[in-house]
Amino acid sequence: MIEIPLQLAMRTAPLPAEAFLLLTDDAAPLVAVCGRLPPRQLPRIHTVDGGYLVISSEAALREPCAVIRLRRLGGELYVPVNADLIPALLPDEIDGLTQSQGLIVLPGGEVLAFDPGAPL
Repeated sequence: MIEIPLQLAMRTAPLPAEAFLLLTDDAAPLVAVCGRLPPRQLPRIHTVDGGYLVISSEAALREPCAVIRLRRLGGELYVPVNADLIPALLPDEIDGLTQSQGLIVLPGGEVLAFDPGAPL
């Protein structure tokens, strides 16, 4: 197997967000975000190192706390809305990469993992 490091290239215009990374280990901001959502729009939430991945629609992403807005590339692979993944991956590559764990690729080469089968 060949290992290729994943990097991000910044976009000139962001794309719509489908999720966000809430940068806190404290559950209070997470509860506050969820409390502002209609009951039928409760997000899927996963714990990650240093915070929470909140998967929700663009309308739900009006939060006052420190977050990174994310978009899904496919499978369970997320990148910031203002970035593209380099090298670009094909859909079957994304599916294979995220088959056993979800991934969030962040600037600086940091990659956070989460268990897509174990939401909060």
